[in-house]
Amino acid sequence: MNSAEISPAPKKCLLICRYPLVYRLDIDFLYTRSCGDYLMNKKTPPQHTEPADKDQAQGSSQSKLGSLIMEDPQSCSTIFSMVQAGLLIIDADTHSIVDANPWALKMIGAPREQVLGAVCHHFVCPAEVGNCPVTDLHNRIDNSERVLLTSDGREVPILKTVSTIELGGKPYLIESFLDISEQLQARKELEVSEERYRDLFENANDLIQMVGPDGTIQYVNRSWKETLGYSDDEISGLTIQNIIHPEHMNICMQAFQKILSGDNIDFIETSFVTRDGREIELEGSINCNFVDGKPVSSRGIFRNVTARKKAERKRAESEQRYQDLFNNVNDLIQLVHPDGTFEYVNPATLKTLGYTDKSFSKLSIFDLVPEDLHEQFRGKFNRLLSGTRTGLVETEFKTRTGRRIPVEGTHHLQYQKNEIVGVRFIWRNIIERKRAARKIQEWNRQLELLVETRTKQLQETQANLLRTGKMAAIGGLVTGTAHELNNPLGGIMNAVDVLRHHKQGVPQTPEVAEELAWLDEIASAAQRCNLIVDDLRKFSEYSDCEFDKVDINQLLDELLHEQAEALLEDDISIDDDRDPDLPVIDGDPVQLKRVFENVLDNARSAIAENGLIEVETRYLQESKMGIPSVEILIKDDGCGIPDEIRGKVFDPFFTTKGVGRGTGLGLSVSYGIVKRHSGEIDIASSSGHGTEVRITLPTSQADG
Repeated sequence: MNSAEISPAPKKCLLICRYPLVYRLDIDFLYTRSCGDYLMNKKTPPQHTEPADKDQAQGSSQSKLGSLIMEDPQSCSTIFSMVQAGLLIIDADTHSIVDANPWALKMIGAPREQVLGAVCHHFVCPAEVGNCPVTDLHNRIDNSERVLLTSDGREVPILKTVSTIELGGKPYLIESFLDISEQLQARKELEVSEERYRDLFENANDLIQMVGPDGTIQYVNRSWKETLGYSDDEISGLTIQNIIHPEHMNICMQAFQKILSGDNIDFIETSFVTRDGREIELEGSINCNFVDGKPVSSRGIFRNVTARKKAERKRAESEQRYQDLFNNVNDLIQLVHPDGTFEYVNPATLKTLGYTDKSFSKLSIFDLVPEDLHEQFRGKFNRLLSGTRTGLVETEFKTRTGRRIPVEGTHHLQYQKNEIVGVRFIWRNIIERKRAARKIQEWNRQLELLVETRTKQLQETQANLLRTGKMAAIGGLVTGTAHELNNPLGGIMNAVDVLRHHKQGVPQTPEVAEELAWLDEIASAAQRCNLIVDDLRKFSEYSDCEFDKVDINQLLDELLHEQAEALLEDDISIDDDRDPDLPVIDGDPVQLKRVFENVLDNARSAIAENGLIEVETRYLQESKMGIPSVEILIKDDGCGIPDEIRGKVFDPFFTTKGVGRGTGLGLSVSYGIVKRHSGEIDIASSSGHGTEVRITLPTSQADG
């Protein structure tokens, strides 16, 4: 049987199928189903008439149901198993359960074999034996709220209907029931919700009222009574005309007539008069409730805005005072949009810059700033828009005639919905202060240059004296011993070559291999001695440089290419940030390359593993030497130089490397080369934080 065959009739029903909309299995349905063969074969079905008497109808229905069950048990069984309600057939005499449909078994929570044959008392029904509501108390149970006992002892609220029928002359009870737990819970939640909204309505801070079509006040909430100061007895005799402020009477009565005609008023401003005569300013909405097309009451919800209106009036007065100040102050006041256009400017701005309102309206703040300051000012302006605090802002404005006026301003960001919508500037003309500051700055600059020059001369003189003393101390030694050392070293190297040649011509035994290894060690040591003598000679030499046009970036390219493999083996990365437009300079390429090589070697030695060396070049229009220069920075992230030895790094023979790893002359030689180029070499370092070597060389030796 499919659902299309089921068409519940609205009369003479026995079984409950759904709640809260109650449907029942109709006796006529069972009767019609039993006549299905007639209908399918288009024969005339058995006639069924409606008894006039209700009790007679019930008896007739019960008899008919019994007949149908007997005549067409298969159809009734199908209905019995498919209906989505619990169905039990109970022996009326013994109260034992004869049959139960699947829905009933599911609700009881027990298998069919456990349910059938069980007495309903204290099993599915809480009634005591001998106290059955139907057979003993003769109660009629029709859509009654009852309780179903489940197999695990729970009490499930149900909606229950019980009918009595006779089958084979024996009385039976047919019980139908539905679980209404969810409906009861929903009803309880609805009651709680209604109570909550009733409480919210009564205790709302807004003034709520209901008024009849004749203007009489039907209901007001607590806030209404407390605000206007009326008691319940006094309110019963009030009309809206009694509480509306006279100045608002006409507009309010027009609005009242409007809502009675069916319109809603979503916003209205008015004033009520309290019992003691005070005016209460309100804003709110009103609408009307209609029944059968006729107005029965208007509803109004109002908010007391008296304090806000008073504050607004005070604010308006304050704004007027501010406007007077705004129009008469000498400072330049501007409100600027994020795109640079003006929201407003004060008269002092127009007067100082020589514009009229009409001519100024087409300008932006960037039009006022000279072109050479555009980039700087835009950067500051964008930082302001990003929320960065920049303190006082200094720039210059151009007047209409092109005259430049230095200004200094404060700023305040304007927000709307957490977004910056403008910047208010207050600028002060600081041209006189700037003139005085420039004079002081010029005097300070001249004094600083003089002190720097004198200090530099003293330092260089002292350094030269010290260096001269050291050179004098080692000069004779280097000059006297260089020849003496070179001769024996040459002899040693020749002897090593002869012995090595001889050993290579004899059978290669372990003893010969060991001797060749010793010869290699001797040759390496002699070669190192040659390098030391060469470093000593170069250190003591003060020969002139062979100046030529030098591309610093090209020298560094060559050096980095030569050391690329060694850097890769040491797992050292290069961060190259050189200026590609660096100008060429006057210099000795050989000597300058030696300087960069010494510094790069020291950086490699300072890095233990997985390090970084930064190489940067840039052009300085005016260096601290006061002339156009190029600057070379080589920075590592190695171990750094402790503070106590930083002042010794340029001393001859000073080294932090282990024995046999350095002569201590690299930076001394580099210092001398840089000085011969009229340049500067400075070292910034601290222990554990790497070292930065800054080399500054003039672009022209004529300037140096």
